[in-house]
Amino acid sequence: MTLEPGYYKLKRGSSIMATYHFLRVYLKDGKKYYQLDHMTEQSVRRETAGDMHAEGYTIIKKYPPNNGPKYNKVKAKIQFEDEEGCQFEMVARSGVVLEYIFKLFPRLKKGFWT
Repeated sequence: MTLEPGYYKLKRGSSIMATYHFLRVYLKDGKKYYQLDHMTEQSVRRETAGDMHAEGYTIIKKYPPNNGPKYNKVKAKIQFEDEEGCQFEMVARSGVVLEYIFKLFPRLKKGFWT
């Protein structure tokens, strides 16, 4: 199966410890690129599903064109350690809450954009 432009749902690992990922394949200036989850785009070197499998991924499905994945229970987790090594986690289930966390803790926001 050749990786055509579109969105794919991938699985990595065994059923007990599986993680799921999105693969976006697209054309830009006549050249094929891919982007795994939120990573930096790269020119395609994964031409087939077999190549993905060799890297530990299994393609679960390709989403229909113009009808990408639907999202439920969206949340963003911010994890950090303080100067004493204590670990903290904050969860935002909306953009408003995420902005509020950065407003209350401006040093967290600075950690992302410096």
